[in-house]
This record gives sequence, C-alpha cells and structure tokens, in this order.
Amino acid sequence: MKCHEAMAAGSGPTTADFLDCPGASEKSRRRGWPFGSWSDLSFNVWGAPGIQTTVQDKSNAGRILHEVPGEAAPLPWVCADDVTCDPADAIQTLDKEGCLLIRSAVSAPACQRLAEFVDHALASAQHEVSEACDAKTRSGLIKQYFRKLVHGERQDRIELTLPMVPEVCEVLEPLCALVSPILAAFLSRRAALVDLSCMITDAGAEQQPLHADTKIIDSGLLPLFTVFVALQDITSAMGPTWLCPRSHTAESHLRLMALRARSDGSSGDLLEQFGGSSAECTIGSAILMNSQLLHCGGGQAPVERGGGRRRLLYVTFHRPGNTPAEHSLRDELVGEYRLADFDGGVPLAHDKDEVYQRLFVEANKRSLQAMLDFALFLREREDRGAVMWFKRAKEKGHPLASMHLAEIYLKGELGIFQDPIQAEHFRQEGLRLCQALKQRASSSPDVSDEQTLHPTVWLGKTPLLWF
Repeated sequence: MKCHEAMAAGSGPTTADFLDCPGASEKSRRRGWPFGSWSDLSFNVWGAPGIQTTVQDKSNAGRILHEVPGEAAPLPWVCADDVTCDPADAIQTLDKEGCLLIRSAVSAPACQRLAEFVDHALASAQHEVSEACDAKTRSGLIKQYFRKLVHGERQDRIELTLPMVPEVCEVLEPLCALVSPILAAFLSRRAALVDLSCMITDAGAEQQPLHADTKIIDSGLLPLFTVFVALQDITSAMGPTWLCPRSHTAESHLRLMALRARSDGSSGDLLEQFGGSSAECTIGSAILMNSQLLHCGGGQAPVERGGGRRRLLYVTFHRPGNTPAEHSLRDELVGEYRLADFDGGVPLAHDKDEVYQRLFVEANKRSLQAMLDFALFLREREDRGAVMWFKRAKEKGHPLASMHLAEIYLKGELGIFQDPIQAEHFRQEGLRLCQALKQRASSSPDVSDEQTLHPTVWLGKTPLLWF
C-alpha cells in the first residue's frame, strides 16, 4: 500500500453588483446578458451527481433576505453497514443534503491510538516552535506544522498537519475503503489528497463563524469533499461541528453574504436562519461534507461544564483540474497521493508532477511571486484553481495577477462566466498597481511580455464593456 511505502519514504459596489444573480439590483445587472437565466448554465460534470456551482433562477431575488428562519434540520445519519450495502443511497443523500454522517466508520482503538499520537505531535511541534533560534526559523516551522495556529486573536483552534505514519494510516485506510465508493462518484478515484490534518480545540474555545470552505460565488471552483473523523466522543459541551444541510447552493451563499453585510444576526441566529444542527457523536464517527456546505466548529464550554480536548481528523480530496487555494499537508505529501492509494481497490498509475508539487508547496507558504507563478501554471493547464490563486496574488499587490483576472473574466474561462464589468474593474486595479510599483523602480516588474501576450486588457484594444 502507498500508505506504508510513505512510511518508509471598503465601500463601493458589492460582489452582487458584479453578478447577474439574486442580490444584484435591476439597475446594476448587465444589459445584453447572453443567457436567459442561470438555469441555462446549470450542468453536471464528469457524469457526477448534480453539483450546483452557480445561481439557478433569477426569480429568487426577492426572497433571499425574507425567508422565514428554518428549524434545525435533522442530520442524515447512517451506519457503516448501510454504506457498504447500498452506496447508491449514500451518494444520493450526500448529493442532496451536502453532508452524510456515518456511525462506527473507524474502530475506536485505532482512533484512540491516533488521538495519543496527535497529542504528542502537537506538544513536540509547539516545543520546536518555541525553541526556534530566530523569527525566520520559527515562521518556517509554523508553516510546516500548522495550517492556522490561532482563530481570531485566541490560540484555541489549532490545525495540525499530520505525517503519513502508522497511526494515521490505521485510520485513513479503513476510512477510505468505506467512503471511496461515495466520493468516487463525485471526484473519481484519481481525486488528489489536499488535506491531512487534525483540528484540535480545548475547553473554552470560541465558536467559528458560519462559513463554507469553497465559495460558489465568483470563484469558479467545483466542490471538494472533506471527511472528518471523531478521535474521541464529542458531546454538546465540546464544540461539535454545526452543519446546515442543503446549504451548498449559491442562494444560501448569497443570503449569508447579504446578512453579514447588514450585520444581521449573531452566530447563533445565523445557524438558526440556515437550519443548522450540531453533530454530537461517538468515537470513530465520520462526517462526509461537500466543501460548499455552510458549517462551523462549535464553541467549547469551560472544563467545569464539560469542555475538553476535541480532536477531529480531517482529510480532503479534490478532482483533477480543480486545485484549491490552499492545502493542509506536510510539504512532502503535496501531490503524492490519490484516493485510490488508500481504498484497497485496483491500483491506478500515477505519474508524479514535480513542477506542480514544488509550485503548490511554495505558493501555500504565501510567497507573492510563488502565488503568481502557480496561478500562471494552473491557467496554462486550464485548472479552475488558477482564479483563486490569481486573486490571492492580487490581494498582495501584484498587477499581473489583476490583469490575468481581467482577461479570464472578459473571456469567461475556468468556470467564470463572462463578466465585462468585473473584467474592467480588475484591469483598472492592475494598472493602478503597476503605476504604483513603477514609482519604486527597484520593485517595478517587467510587464513588456505580458503586454505583448495580452494586449486586450493591457492596451484596451478591444472594448471591455459590451453593452
């Protein structure tokens, strides 16, 4: 098995104003939009179950902010034996609800051994970071071991990346053998491993904001699928995961954006608005989740009220050509594994892509040039993930990233619908960034090649606004 081989080795227009969708005013919607409705653009990919990637019907515009708050939706729990006997029913449930919860997915002893390993690995990593000789070394260690060391201003929600060791494989292999028939229906068995980490919270940890791991609006990415495994019993006092079934839709995302923009409601109110339910569970239980589903980690009670360490293993897979905007993996694992490497099925040939691996590792460390280089690499391969990596580079101030985004939106590439208004917005922002850098000669990028290759957005030779 591959697993064991590894052990040996500001103000202004809102987002909705740039979209022809519910939430955009009639005045701001583009005239001459080439499609009658968003439902004309709804499609399935790779013969997978229906995955909504955009708004389906403009007629919903009037009710996004006026729906009656929903009651807590019952979570779709099944037994492991049911999944084995009838994966088709599990696939349908996950497709419809956006989540599927499985009792006794992994044995309790295997989870207990992994929990002990996690505690020792966390203590060792934190000690190594604290003993670092300088700030650069410390920063490198943090990026190696942790995806997010703090949540907000408090060090109470830790995401520890895991190595491919026996304790991890003892959980990962039976888990993937169980859920692979389900995940493969959405992703194929060639789906790449992009997260292998443990979420750790302790008593008193605050609740996460309600969110989706993959945005539907304005990202182009198709959903990833994450599997969580409880490494101990999780009670209501220990901050269980809150899930909002059937919220993996563009309408739900737009509604959350609008409510947040109005500062309308606390975290609890938002969970009620979207029918959130908490997933208290026993050790070895698993949650399969579409990454577009609205969810959050719950807040923990103090120790005297039942709070205690919660360890939640999570693994995420993505389909080829849909690289996410970050990963939670040790560097040596990036680009190395597929779902088929763990599920015990027929082995699949896998040619390693060393350039992809190197660029993904460096970009994930938040180097500006590495982000741009990875985005360019992904765009050349027509990988939808290029859009989000260009956006990350743009947010850090790179003009070339803005210009490539302008061209992508102008042409309608990589899952982004043609949007000349947003294209012009990116073009103007790129020109401003370029001018600002030119005023600092030592930092000014050479853009001559880009101007030659992409005259449409740099020189304005083709009208950007088609109305």
